[in-house]
Amino acid sequence: MHFELYQPTVAAHRTEIRIAARRPLRTDACVGLLWNTKPNGELLLDEIALLLSANNPHVTFTKQTKPQASRAMTDPIFSELQKCDIVLNALGDCGACSSWTCHDAVMLERAGTPTATVITKPFAVKCRQEVRALGMEDLPLVVLPHVWDNGIPFGQLLPDIIRRVAIASFQEFQFLLQASSEDVSDAYRKRIEPRTALSNTINDLPEIVMQ
Repeated sequence: MHFELYQPTVAAHRTEIRIAARRPLRTDACVGLLWNTKPNGELLLDEIALLLSANNPHVTFTKQTKPQASRAMTDPIFSELQKCDIVLNALGDCGACSSWTCHDAVMLERAGTPTATVITKPFAVKCRQEVRALGMEDLPLVVLPHVWDNGIPFGQLLPDIIRRVAIASFQEFQFLLQASSEDVSDAYRKRIEPRTALSNTINDLPEIVMQ
């Protein structure tokens, strides 16, 4: 008896797409804030925006909220965000929402708008594989801890803790707002580990200094 075995797959063919061209943030730049409705995503974006405004008082913000986390952003949202100098995008902390968060970022980058996308660590490998499949394996992904003290997930952290997370991770956002395309690409290509050494222990976060 003779059997013939066939391999039913073919080698993947991908065309690598460059991330959008970047330049240092102008003093009068417009920063987009894209929230996908996941808990604490909006608060994190707002806190990053406050920190950015403290050093860049003339920067303006365009805030957009997706109607659903597990879908692509709508065409009107996409059109508005293309007018921005860069878009901060949150939050990928589950399977479907992290996929669509990355998908939205790739769409914006392909259209020429730089992005910084926030995900949590358990989804870093999956997200990096997905953006690689979309041809953009150097897409900048800001990876934050998912589970904190006593098993508390990111989405259930209290507002003052989110503020401290924003302060602790702000240096990475500053890098993404100021670095060249080449530096961003080198920093994030194939990267799955957090670029910011952020502990998931709340007591290790910086304290908030009251003014």
